[in-house]
Amino acid sequence: DEQLMAPVPKQLSKIIMTDSHQNILKVCMDNLQSSAFPVSKAEISMLDWKQRIVPNEMRDAFDFIIGCDCAYYFPLVNPLARTVAYTLKSSPYDRSDNQQVVRGNFLHIGPAHRESIGDLKTKLSRGFRMETRMKEIVLERVDLAPLILDSLDVEAEQMKVEIEVEGGYVEYQNIENSQYTALSGHHNEDYDGFNGDYFFPAENGKEGSYRDNGSELDFGTETA
Repeated sequence: DEQLMAPVPKQLSKIIMTDSHQNILKVCMDNLQSSAFPVSKAEISMLDWKQRIVPNEMRDAFDFIIGCDCAYYFPLVNPLARTVAYTLKSSPYDRSDNQQVVRGNFLHIGPAHRESIGDLKTKLSRGFRMETRMKEIVLERVDLAPLILDSLDVEAEQMKVEIEVEGGYVEYQNIENSQYTALSGHHNEDYDGFNGDYFFPAENGKEGSYRDNGSELDFGTETA
């Protein structure tokens, strides 16, 4: 029944879920089925970042690339950054409108304590000249329980920790905060989707000539 399907934006052409492990892909498939996501809008595919050759059909192909805790240790940073750079759609400069047209966006979210997220930002900026930014996100989880008044004598004390909801009252049992880091980015306007082998400093050996924000250093200087 189409009415029982998960809500999907009309503009969504397809979502492709990837991993290099078959068991993870099976979990992805199970999650799609349990959420009643339309089969026609989803695809499960094997993708190994460590394979240097990015499939031609994936180059300059994706409007959005979303990752969750993918850069969880340093050796994954370089292959992940390279895969993102080659598969994310370019964002060219439109001379008729005198502005950059952002066609592809990258978003990665992971625990705030992951230092490798900062390394990923640096690699995308210096190695692939992407425009990136980081933002801290705090998620608050509140555990609630029904409020039961033992007597009128303790009502005032219990009311201090309650909040009103439709149809009754609940009280806090526990509050937990979780901190995450969001890394987002898009391509430099001079990348056209095909000139990566020459444009990306990580590919042409000139990575040391760019700052952490992707801008080029003055002539004769180089970063470590």
